[in-house]
Amino acid sequence: MMRFDTYMFVFIYLCFAILPLSSSSVVQSVHEHENIQPHNLNVESGRKPGSIMLTIVNDGPTILGANTTYYATLSSLPNPGAKYICYWSELKCGKLMPTWSTTELISNKCNTTSRYNCTQNLGDHTMLLRILHKGSMKEIATSISTVEITEYMNVKLSVQQDGTVCNTTDKCLVTTKKSVQMTVDIHDPSNFFKDAFIEYDWLYGDGNSELSVEPMVLYNYSTPGRYKVQVNLTAFLQDEERTEKSGYLSYYIDLLDAVSNLTISGSSKTTVGSVGQYNVSCNGSVPVSFCWSMVHQTQDNSTIDNDTCIWTVSSPFCNDTFKYRFNTTGTYHLRVKAINDVSLLISETSIDVKLAPVVAASITAGLVFGILIGIIFSIVSITIVVQSYRKDRMRHVEVANFDFQRNETNESSLSNFARRLRTMVTPPPSSREEQLYLFGQKPNVARELDVL
Repeated sequence: MMRFDTYMFVFIYLCFAILPLSSSSVVQSVHEHENIQPHNLNVESGRKPGSIMLTIVNDGPTILGANTTYYATLSSLPNPGAKYICYWSELKCGKLMPTWSTTELISNKCNTTSRYNCTQNLGDHTMLLRILHKGSMKEIATSISTVEITEYMNVKLSVQQDGTVCNTTDKCLVTTKKSVQMTVDIHDPSNFFKDAFIEYDWLYGDGNSELSVEPMVLYNYSTPGRYKVQVNLTAFLQDEERTEKSGYLSYYIDLLDAVSNLTISGSSKTTVGSVGQYNVSCNGSVPVSFCWSMVHQTQDNSTIDNDTCIWTVSSPFCNDTFKYRFNTTGTYHLRVKAINDVSLLISETSIDVKLAPVVAASITAGLVFGILIGIIFSIVSITIVVQSYRKDRMRHVEVANFDFQRNETNESSLSNFARRLRTMVTPPPSSREEQLYLFGQKPNVARELDVL
């Protein structure tokens, strides 16, 4: 909404500025417009709505004490051969100046410049323009332009890195571990600060600061995160009063780590029909988007597939997995693009694909079968040898015949004991008889018993 003094200015203009016109001129009311923005105002006026377009722009906002220039353009004229005059009117320092400036309309254009030194002009200030026929003083168009008069310096900041300008009006993203160029631009179309000495006090948001006399600095952030950058300006004018003007601005920048150490792991040799699995890992701020592409190179070095993404994924981690089935022989080039908000990195690896070795597989199967037959044959042979050895030893074993049964006759305990002892000590009868016959003797059982 326009300020109250704007309405007062229009009201006073209607009462005092229009009445002195020639009686032959046609009095028209001034068109009021809300939400008038600095630098640009488009208003249609004239005898018939839409027949004439009068556009006024200014070079504001303007710091108090500097000049503001207004530029007016008329779309068409009722009588192109006639002469017309531009009447500029405004409230200055609280006073109405109905004919502050009178300029001639040349090539459908006119302009004027005004300086504002009074604090009463701070805020939105309105300039009124009336286009009149020079002879009859007949009004053909009317429009207004609003400019902002400020107490402080009007500045903006530009941020760029590696030639890319950051949009500070939206979200400013830059990379860590690289120089960030920050430049302060003072809006001064009238060269008010041309000879001034200006100091720039930079606060980088990470605890570091810098005082500079140049509007541009280079700074390197090492850690990702969001930082508030603040710049305080002080201008010392070279006038008699040694006037000082100040300005201030702050903005946020977001620092991210660029993608680095992009590595592809997986088999570099495989066979037709197999499915290869490949993993990629990297370092950098997430999320990271991965673009996988597979290029098949034939013998004449031509490519069958183009380098387009056959698999794309956005990962909350700096890693991903990709599987691919190889259907033909040849050399394949696997490419991976890793992209985050501040960088792009590409890695590539080659894969050699051949036919599956069918003959070698048959030989391997036969070899395994032969080894199994050999093992079985060895086990059977060992078993036969062991059994034969056991039978041979059993033929040479002498078995003692111990009779521990009690005699049915009522022999004394001593006789039973003697008989058992004799049985234990004396060799088997067959063996002893053979020995006696060998030496020409006959066995005498009774004698042996008598001795016992």
